[in-house]
This record gives sequence, C-alpha cells and structure tokens, in this order.
Amino acid sequence: MACTFHRTGLYIIKILIWFTSIGVLCYFIKDLTDLFRLGEENDNISTLFFVISILLAGAVAGHFRFSYKDSRLGKFSDMILAHVTTLFLMFTIAVLVVLMYYLVQFIVPTCYSWFQLVIFSLLVSVLFYDIWDYRQYLVRN
Repeated sequence: MACTFHRTGLYIIKILIWFTSIGVLCYFIKDLTDLFRLGEENDNISTLFFVISILLAGAVAGHFRFSYKDSRLGKFSDMILAHVTTLFLMFTIAVLVVLMYYLVQFIVPTCYSWFQLVIFSLLVSVLFYDIWDYRQYLVRN
C-alpha cells in the first residue's frame, strides 16, 4: 500500500508541475508576438513554423511511444526517471503547442479561435494518455 501511495504521489506531483508550467508558460509567452513581428520583416515565419512543427511531431511521437506498462519501475530511481522523462516530453509538447498557437494567431488572426480547440484537444489527449498508461501499469503491478 505504501509503495502504491509513493507511486501515485509522485505521479500527482508530476501532473501538478505540468499544469503549473503551462500556466506560467502562457503568461510569459504572450509577449512573443513582438518577436514574430521581427521575424515577419526577415521572412522567417514559415521557417519557424516548420521547425516548431517538426519538433512537435517528434515530441508527440516520443510521448505516445513511451509506456509505463512496458517499463520496469521496481526501483525508485527507475520510477523517477520515467516520470521525469514523461514530464519533459509533456512540457516540450506544451511549449511547442503554445508557441504554435501564438504563431497561428499572428499569421491568421481570423481562424485562431478554432485552433484553440485543436490545441486544447492535443494537450488533453497527452494528459489523458499519460493517466491511462500509468493506470494500466498500476493495474498490472
């Protein structure tokens, strides 16, 4: 019972860190539109959009490829490593998604409202997949 509590407690801490980081990220990144305006003068917006897209695809693939249920988390250090890895992947996805959101808002200001739904769906699916995968691990062990 105590081991399950430690596993669940660490997991809850990871999720709280993720939510907090998204909030802080959104607060500080909203000033990036000035940076995008500088990029517009240099015609680098499409390159920035491409780089963010490739990095986002890699981070999402890495996140959905990792699985707690295929991991051996018997040792505390392995469990910490797994949680830190998924936290970094989830944080990277959140950073890139928020950057993409502001970039789309800058490029096409008329269609960014539907893009909010897409971004929200992506972040929720990342979170729900992580929760589902961790629950599968707890059920098997």
